[in-house]
Amino acid sequence: MKKSVLITLGISILSVIVVSGNPIPTQGTWYPNGPRTPVQAPEPPSAYVKGGEVLICFEDALTDLAVTITCASGSVVFQDAVSGNSGYTLIIPLPSGSYTLTMEHKAYGMLAGEFLVE
Repeated sequence: MKKSVLITLGISILSVIVVSGNPIPTQGTWYPNGPRTPVQAPEPPSAYVKGGEVLICFEDALTDLAVTITCASGSVVFQDAVSGNSGYTLIIPLPSGSYTLTMEHKAYGMLAGEFLVE
């Protein structure tokens, strides 16, 4: 019992250390829609900039999240359908510049935000 509490505490501390970057403010809608409504939507992923990396953190398990990052000229620099368990962090290295992050899910909606990598 004691061992599992210590392991959980250690994992919690590590996840706080990992996401100690600058949050990327996002706007949009995140709610369940479609034939399975009303269903409680999982928490939306949060995004941070830390050094030359973007971190996308999953608080709840989520499948098929379309993640797109475009640069200031509109060119796509990252695009992938991502799935992650609770606590998963996707790390995307980027060079310095101005970017737009879009996270879209067919059932829950879309979130988007602009950020700088310095």
